[in-house]
Amino acid sequence: MPKGPKKVVDNTDGVAYTKKQFVEHYGEKKANKIWEAAEKREAAGKAAPKAKAAAKAKEPKKVVDTSDGVAYTKKQFIEFYGEKKAKKIFEAAAKKAPAETAAPKAKEPKKVVDSSDGVAYTKKQFIEFYGEKKAAKIFEAAAKKAAAEAAAPKAKAKSKGPAKVVDNTDGKAYTKKQFVEFYGEKKANKIFEAAAKREAPERAAPKAKAKSKGPAKVVDNTDGVAYTKKQFIEFYGEKKANKIWEAAAKKADSEKAGPKAKAKAKAKVKAKAKAKVKAKAKVKPAKA
Repeated sequence: MPKGPKKVVDNTDGVAYTKKQFVEHYGEKKANKIWEAAEKREAAGKAAPKAKAAAKAKEPKKVVDTSDGVAYTKKQFIEFYGEKKAKKIFEAAAKKAPAETAAPKAKEPKKVVDSSDGVAYTKKQFIEFYGEKKAAKIFEAAAKKAAAEAAAPKAKAKSKGPAKVVDNTDGKAYTKKQFVEFYGEKKANKIFEAAAKREAPERAAPKAKAKSKGPAKVVDNTDGVAYTKKQFIEFYGEKKANKIWEAAAKKADSEKAGPKAKAKAKAKVKAKAKAKVKAKAKVKPAKA
């Protein structure tokens, strides 16, 4: 049995007294009650840090937010969802998958491709352009994706359709989640299924895929200066920038094919000329 405290604070005046002093003032019965309550509080106080430490040890450092598939710390969850909801999420995660807490952190890639222009940039460059919060999300998602791909190379080969699909109403590409939010799940599923079907024959034709993706830079006719696709998008918008790049890619393809086409035409002309000469040589001279 616990020995109990040497002194207990009397709530009436906020001063600590011995049990003997309590007995003298309140009588033995009431003094015993006060001391029993104090012993319970003391025992609970000693057990609390151990229980807290055990709970903390089980709680994961990061939990994946199902809304975007990115892992965040408890502090980040609290900032976004509030303390009450964040606490529930982390408690559920600790119960559901304690083994996941011991899993090694996915290695962050050195560079990630920016989907707006198809160019790979460092995290520092992403931070400069998009800000630290968005850059961190992009790199965490890329690290998770890389880890999943490394763990399941066979699963990677199977395609579930495109990550984004262009909405014909505005010419911009959106994720399935964004389509579901705007059009509803039924219509969004139809759109992505159609896109997956279109994507399948393209993957089956590597020769068609080998077509030029367009130049790294294109000259803007308004000032005669060459810019990247990203810069065109920033100035003209994605729709117009895509048109300019498509035209530039077609032009580049025709220029590459030009010398070969000319050489083929020249060879045909020479072949025809030789054939005519041979035909004339074969014709016998008329008898006198």
